[in-house]
Amino acid sequence: MGSAMVRLSLPDGTTKEVPATPVSVIKSEELWSKCELEDGSIIRVKPIVGRALRTSQYDNEGNPIYQVLVGNVVFVDAAQNLRRKKGL
Repeated sequence: MGSAMVRLSLPDGTTKEVPATPVSVIKSEELWSKCELEDGSIIRVKPIVGRALRTSQYDNEGNPIYQVLVGNVVFVDAAQNLRRKKGL
């Protein structure tokens, strides 16, 4: 896999283009985050990693900085009194 240039937001608020290398995801555990709302609804969200790129930059602890493309799966179980009646 070759490297590409990616735009990276740095902790100091600046952005710059840096070289990055694609890294294959070989295993992933996507767990649901569950939120119970005061109106009785429940929202569950699961992040799905689509792509990971290791940049040429490092954080303050010496770890490489990755740019990760993440999508979300969202499931809403609304309280019965908030649901629209069928046919409306």
